[in-house]
Amino acid sequence: MKRSSVLLTAILAACATPDPQGAFLEVEELVRERAGAQTSLAWRSSEHAARLDDPRVSELLASPLSAESAVEIALLRSAAVQGALADLGIAEAAVDQAGRPPNPTLSLARLASGVEVEIERQLLVNVLSFLTMRERIAIAEASAHRTRFLVALEIAIIADRVRRAWIEAVAARERVAIAETIFEKTKIAAELAARMAMAGNTSALDQSRIQALKADTAAALGRARLAVQTSRERLVREMGLWGEEARIQLPSRLEKLPKAATETDDVERQAIAKRLDLAAARIEIEVMAAQLGLTERTARISLLELSGLSTDVEEKGSGDEPGKSFTLRGVELEISVPIFDRGEAKIATAEWSYLQAVERLRAMAVSARSEVREAYLNYRGLLDIARHYQRDVTPLRQKISEEELLRFNGMLVGTFELITASRQAAEATLAAVDAKRDFWLAEAQLDMTTLTGKGDSPAMTGGGMAAAGAEEGGH
Repeated sequence: MKRSSVLLTAILAACATPDPQGAFLEVEELVRERAGAQTSLAWRSSEHAARLDDPRVSELLASPLSAESAVEIALLRSAAVQGALADLGIAEAAVDQAGRPPNPTLSLARLASGVEVEIERQLLVNVLSFLTMRERIAIAEASAHRTRFLVALEIAIIADRVRRAWIEAVAARERVAIAETIFEKTKIAAELAARMAMAGNTSALDQSRIQALKADTAAALGRARLAVQTSRERLVREMGLWGEEARIQLPSRLEKLPKAATETDDVERQAIAKRLDLAAARIEIEVMAAQLGLTERTARISLLELSGLSTDVEEKGSGDEPGKSFTLRGVELEISVPIFDRGEAKIATAEWSYLQAVERLRAMAVSARSEVREAYLNYRGLLDIARHYQRDVTPLRQKISEEELLRFNGMLVGTFELITASRQAAEATLAAVDAKRDFWLAEAQLDMTTLTGKGDSPAMTGGGMAAAGAEEGGH
């Protein structure tokens, strides 16, 4: 009885304590820091909860969406986010499972001959699973910790896609307004050219040129309107909305360029310290080290089972002599004998897996430094280009258009030259919008590269490799 109490105490001391709520709160904090979201995540643990209306979502949808509010809605509503959060429950369940030894096996047998009947009962317990329980729990908890970073990374990638989709959708609205202005001006010029042609004041060539410009601008307007619809649908899809909620409102133009670029001399240090993919890779190395230690302990002995035996024997009597009945009791220990397989291959596999994880982390760190430098150069360069369009290109084209109008009023140029200059000025404005869009996308890329990585996250795994022999049964 005393031995049983000691064994039970050891089991209870090693029991795992899964913490789904703590895992969720940690992921929420990681996402808030990396994705720039001010909201709390919503973890919907049932289908009923997923169908409930969220007053915060309704409040945000009542006004034109900013990039931040679009991300907030996605974090509250997106089914992709909920799917990522479900990995937390799976990982915590793996921790719980690691703290539960395998059930004992009960074996019953009845043997009969002409003179006796034997009833055998056998209870088998995997002793190795008890001896390695603490290590297996530690591995499962480390794997669950890694899963938290991977889930946060996946959600941050979703938030980044929403932010990019919002930028594209608003830029498309800004572009279509300019395309409509170009088309209206070209349409008016075409009508004027037609009246002048009837009066004999313009050539058929100029009239045909203007009609061709009108056809081109009509096609460009059609493409711009289609881009508004498709980019809007992409944003709705990334936010996880459907039905009535898909009727979102968007601003008519992107934000103005910042007055100054974000100056930082330590983007590399920030990336190495804060990137979620690097954090997950560091924890993976810890898991591999723990697995290596457990493999070294269990590689030689992959089977260690203890069983209690009880056999009832009934002998038939002969003649006037009554039969005899008696019970045999005993214990049996089963252990694998390391003759053919001494575990060298298992240990080598674990060692190489550990070294592989170390080298992968080293390669990721080198790439992270280069990626964040590249993203920052792109951010600064596109800001300069966008400013150049706003400060130089667009005003110059507008000035040329105004001068051509004065020359047209003085009958120094024809209608075709006037509409060409006006169209070039509008196209410069379109290019300025594109440059502004590219800058905001570059800023989003810089944030993503600095805090989360480029989206090439490590593969989501379960509780890590099973310890060699720790869960193997002999029957």
